[in-house]
Amino acid sequence: MTRRAGPGRPADPALTERRKRQIVEAAYKEFAERGYHDTGITEIMQSAELGRGTFYLYFDNKREVLDGVIDFIIEQIMAAIGADVAPTNLSSIDDFADYLRRVGDNLFTLLDEHPTLSTVLIRSGMIDEAVSARIFGLADMFTAVTTMYVARAKQQGILDPTFDTAAIANALTGFAIGGLARGLRGNFAVDERKTYVETAVELMRSFATK
Repeated sequence: MTRRAGPGRPADPALTERRKRQIVEAAYKEFAERGYHDTGITEIMQSAELGRGTFYLYFDNKREVLDGVIDFIIEQIMAAIGADVAPTNLSSIDDFADYLRRVGDNLFTLLDEHPTLSTVLIRSGMIDEAVSARIFGLADMFTAVTTMYVARAKQQGILDPTFDTAAIANALTGFAIGGLARGLRGNFAVDERKTYVETAVELMRSFATK
């Protein structure tokens, strides 16, 4: 919902974004600890170290801030596989391998920095169909990004053009989601993570142009 500036509303767009982010991150923390239904606006704002009334300058209700929390989670996951780690110019199979390793490192770092990620995702997915659809849509977004880079690699002659682009992308996405799921359970040692990522790299190499 777009809000107009009004009495008491900060006019500085940068401050507005900082405050919204502050509230969203506090809500993320509280939802992880208490669950969505057992968390009130008071608890969120206490965690954010802001007055309760400040909440309504940025959000209409708790359900709206939940959307902000889901946006925050999606943003973190997509950043791990996005343009900041993607190869700008795929020129060899090793470039693609390095990209997959960077994605793996970023995803596992994300899990280490946000160990309650799974709790929030699972609990949020039970709230209503709209939230559930957004969470399950993460796999589709992941596949879309992977498909883009697989297609680019095929165009560059790195991957065998006779293989189906969607099949390769789905295989790599399945590896990524499987690794995330295992990491979210908290039983994925560092050496096991490296082996897992290298297995994904070898899978990708099996599609390389001979």
